[in-house]
Amino acid sequence: MLEKGIWELYVIYTPSRKVYGGMHRVDSRCNGYRLSNGEEVYLGSGVYIHRAIKKYGADAMTKVVVGHVSSKEEADQCEKWLISRLRNFYGDLCMNLTDGGGGTSGYHHSKDTIEYLRYLSSLFSHSEESKRKIGDANKGHPVSKEHREVLRQLRLGSSQTQQTIKKIKLKNDLYWSTHPRSHSIPVQQVETGLVFNSMASAGKSIGKSKAAIRNACIRKGLSGGYHWRFV
Repeated sequence: MLEKGIWELYVIYTPSRKVYGGMHRVDSRCNGYRLSNGEEVYLGSGVYIHRAIKKYGADAMTKVVVGHVSSKEEADQCEKWLISRLRNFYGDLCMNLTDGGGGTSGYHHSKDTIEYLRYLSSLFSHSEESKRKIGDANKGHPVSKEHREVLRQLRLGSSQTQQTIKKIKLKNDLYWSTHPRSHSIPVQQVETGLVFNSMASAGKSIGKSKAAIRNACIRKGLSGGYHWRFV
């Protein structure tokens, strides 16, 4: 048995016969799981062990403390040794993703793993029919003010690519090439046939702005109770 100190080494056994090894500082404030008897116990920080706890519950886990050490350096070395032993004995049933001695901080997938994950993603791509169904299901869902504010905050500070800027410019140029916006362009009041030299004068005659007249001409809608069109 190792000399007792502030770092404990443990092994967790799950109902599915899988195991997880790790270390934990006894006097740390890491949040643990509260069991049905009221006891709070630390059960690791790995992805797979948390999934197992979520599936079976904390009470179904069996934690065995195998020793204690008095320094972080010793704990790192002992954790590596413990995980290597678990892998040799249990093989794929060992749920530790890394070799230990530092957690998953700085851990990166290898190029082969990234390619394999990309291949798996391609197998589960949505068909055109599935995409259409998803789109139809999302139509007509109103966005709340809170959601709009979240989206606005996400857009703050974001920059558009040069390709996106060019696309927006081309779209705007195409739109305004077919929709006049100069205030000096004459407009006609469709119902009365009156022609005004500018949108500003037309808007002034009915107590509206030139923007209201321009929008009515573009959208073929009403402004001041009349339809308008460019002459």
